[in-house]
Amino acid sequence: MKYLIVARHKENVDWAYNLSGGWQPIIYHAGSSDHQPNSTCGCEAFSYLQEICRQWDMIDDGDEVAFSQGDPFPHCTNFSVDIETKQYMGRLHSCGNCGLPHCTYLNLDAYCGTFDIPRSSPYWFSEGAHFKTTGAKIHSHPKSFYEALRQLVNTPHSRDPKHHAMTMERLWFNIFDIKP
Repeated sequence: MKYLIVARHKENVDWAYNLSGGWQPIIYHAGSSDHQPNSTCGCEAFSYLQEICRQWDMIDDGDEVAFSQGDPFPHCTNFSVDIETKQYMGRLHSCGNCGLPHCTYLNLDAYCGTFDIPRSSPYWFSEGAHFKTTGAKIHSHPKSFYEALRQLVNTPHSRDPKHHAMTMERLWFNIFDIKP
C-alpha cells in the first residue's frame, strides 16, 4: 500500500484524493477532538506522529508512507510528481546543530541524544517537512519512540511555539535515514 499522511489545518485537501499512483490519503484534522486543545504546536509534527501511532498496526513493512502539510504546493510546486520519484518533496535545506541559518536556538544534537536518533553534520531537511519513507523504516523504532516524540511536540515550549515543529522538520531525515 501507499499511504499519504496529510496534516490539515484549514486547507482544502481535495488534491490528496486526486493524486495518481494509488496513494491512500490519511487526513489528520488539526483542531479536531483528538488534537490536544491546549497544544501550542499547531504543527505537522504532532499530526505526523499522531497518525504514525494511530496507524501503527495497519502499516506493513513493505508500504510506502508519505507525509505532507495540508497545502504542500507553496513548498513544492511539483509535489504530485515528486511523491512518485523522490524521498523528499520540495526544496532541500541543511543546517547546523543550532538550526542556522533558518533558526538560531535549536539543539538538534540534544534531541538526537535523548531519543537515540543518529546525529549528522549537517542536518538535511525538506522545506515544509514533505517526505516519504517505508513501513520498515517506521517500524525500525518502537511505537513508544513515536509516542514519546508526540508527547514532546505537544508540550508548550517557553521560547517559541514553533520550536518543536522546526526541530522535527530537521530530524525527520535522521529518524528515517533519508539521504539528500
